[in-house]
Amino acid sequence: MGSSSSIMRPEELIEFRKLNTTIENVEVPARAENRVVTDKKGFVFFGIAILLLIPCLVYTLMTVDTRLMTHDTDNCGNFCGLNNSRRPRVPCSGKDFRSKPDVDGNGECTKLLFRNEFRSLGGRSYTLDFKELMGESESVWWRYVLAIFFTIVLGVLTLVLLRFAPAPFVWGILTISMLGLLAITGYHWVLYFQNDEISWPPREQVPLASVIFWTIFCFIMMVILLVVSKRIGLVIQLYKETTKVLAAMPSIVFFPIFIAFIQIIVFIAAIVTTFWMLFAQKLTKEGPNLYTYQLSGIAIFTIVFNVIVASWVMRFIAGIQYMTIAGSVAQWYFSRNKDQLNSPVWTSFKITLKYHLGTIAFGSFLMTLFAVVKILLKIIFRNACCKCFMKLCCNNAEMLLKFLSGNSYIQTAIHGQSFLRSAKRATKLLLKNLANIVVISCAGDFILGVIIALVAVLASAISFALFKDTHDPKEATSICFVINIVIICVIFGTFQTIIDTLFICFCEDSIMNDGISRPYYMSRGLMEFIENSKKGQPQPVTE
Repeated sequence: MGSSSSIMRPEELIEFRKLNTTIENVEVPARAENRVVTDKKGFVFFGIAILLLIPCLVYTLMTVDTRLMTHDTDNCGNFCGLNNSRRPRVPCSGKDFRSKPDVDGNGECTKLLFRNEFRSLGGRSYTLDFKELMGESESVWWRYVLAIFFTIVLGVLTLVLLRFAPAPFVWGILTISMLGLLAITGYHWVLYFQNDEISWPPREQVPLASVIFWTIFCFIMMVILLVVSKRIGLVIQLYKETTKVLAAMPSIVFFPIFIAFIQIIVFIAAIVTTFWMLFAQKLTKEGPNLYTYQLSGIAIFTIVFNVIVASWVMRFIAGIQYMTIAGSVAQWYFSRNKDQLNSPVWTSFKITLKYHLGTIAFGSFLMTLFAVVKILLKIIFRNACCKCFMKLCCNNAEMLLKFLSGNSYIQTAIHGQSFLRSAKRATKLLLKNLANIVVISCAGDFILGVIIALVAVLASAISFALFKDTHDPKEATSICFVINIVIICVIFGTFQTIIDTLFICFCEDSIMNDGISRPYYMSRGLMEFIENSKKGQPQPVTE
């Protein structure tokens, strides 16, 4: 069944899992008692990086001079506005500048200048504005709650539409998008041919290159839509299956919220520690009676290392979320009785923590390493042409690495194998189903992107309506827009993970089983779709 089953043999799964049994006795996903800890070295390396960072952080933070945050210094390193103690081998140090809180253009401490008086007035005004802002926030907090509530409702309604009317909804999205592209293209042509005196913007602001770009882009999108239109049904069917998963395991939506909360804590901790370490500076002699505060070598190393490790930890936490969701979806898919699952999300989370943290550490390390190399290449290449070419190559390579890492996590969640072995099997599966992958990656991501954009725009419009009679509706709407994006990304990020997992499960199912002696695990609707596609018949979306 499918393109993969005719090429990959069911026995390959036994070889992949290193089992001594028949295909009929293979349990998918692998039970916890049959799993082993994967990629131990990856987790050990991750732990070593954390342990190495801690003493560096402690030492650097202990050398932070908080006076650098609030006071200027003169050419000798004396703090303006303070009574400075004398420093060894710095003859010009130790001056009392309590009456001279400012510094002039020559690097000498002086009495309060006009600009500092202005700063003081500005500070008082800022405090007043802050109090007004806080007072207004206290009076309109319920509007923020309503805005968040409406965003969640819009997200849920979208999922309901994808559950009960996926085909009309998806085709409607595609139709509206194509009509929008045609309208934009036509609008550019009209502006281009209009008389300069009556057109707005003027003709020179709508160059021929812009018109040609939109025309070519619209033409390419129409061709792509026509080419993949016969396979859009697979995307629709996967959307329908995904909403079934969400309905069967509603807790799968709340788990990413917990993970996002942890990531926010890590991000804030990284920002705060990095900011503080910027003031871990030592007085350095630049010339005769000329001293400046500069970061030490250990401080620079710790700042860079802290950013890298924080990025690694963020990806590591995201990997835990991805594998946990993948494992719970695999349990649901490969269950004959989907109504009697026992806490699949919690079970998958425990399996991930117990057996596969090393795999996640290794995968997140590869992505972090690639990000570091990408930054270094940006610094090295100065030529604009080389930089553009390098950026194009790196962005595509990064997308490919993320794609393969995500599918490797899914394979590990299903079969309990190491990162590289899982990546190899995932690559083979995807190559054998390349046509469907192209549709899911291109059309599926495009449809999902349009849905996310529409929900974000509608949610922001509701937010603006809620705050239109406040002191600064644009500022409040901007805050709500950021919150809306986070909520929508959490909801539909989980949606995308489920789609990816379902497709891998479908590929595995089509290899393991034949539909006769070994019944498929896939739903009747997905099975009918595949059978109809093999016969070249229309593919209705069914239950």
